[in-house]
Amino acid sequence: EQVIPNEKKTIVPEQVIPNEKKTIVPEQVIPREKNNSTRVITRNDQCYFDSIVAEPRIIVTGGAGFIGSLLVKSLAQKHGAEHIMVIDNFWRGKRENIANMAVNICDLDLAKITPTTVLKGATIIYHLADVLAGVDFVFDNEWFVYSSNMNINTNVMKAVVANRIPKYVYVGTACSFPAYLQMRPGIQAFRENQTYPAEPESGYGW
Repeated sequence: EQVIPNEKKTIVPEQVIPNEKKTIVPEQVIPREKNNSTRVITRNDQCYFDSIVAEPRIIVTGGAGFIGSLLVKSLAQKHGAEHIMVIDNFWRGKRENIANMAVNICDLDLAKITPTTVLKGATIIYHLADVLAGVDFVFDNEWFVYSSNMNINTNVMKAVVANRIPKYVYVGTACSFPAYLQMRPGIQAFRENQTYPAEPESGYGW
């Protein structure tokens, strides 16, 4: 009987892969030409002003939208771009609306934040951020629109309180007024006390 000798097996030692050296990324510092000491922290979900930035320190939520970008332009012209930060998740807002303004930009969804990690250091907040889309989308997705905007408004208000922001401006919508007032012909000025009793036309108005 033919005997086949066992082949000599070569034992290959286990390959040891050295741990990669991890690079720790520090806070992102955005330099400004006009003031070398100015910086804004925009790391992860933390969008806030460093205390070394001179006042006013202004945050505009929803600042990449149509109305928000016009407000940002006016504020930047008045106070200087280094004093302005825009917080927007660019769901509807457009980067090109603020691309040439040299303001600080933080890409953030305010519906999904821990309130104490944002807005710190600001002296005034202009709050325009909300979920808005076409008329058909609003009426077809009223719960999504309502709940998202409730989360955004609640989180921003909590952040304002937690960080003791001295000035807070909420920019509302005519859709909050009762439907019958919105249906009247002609241009009419609404008064704030006309929002009660509440009867908005859609979930967006709440």
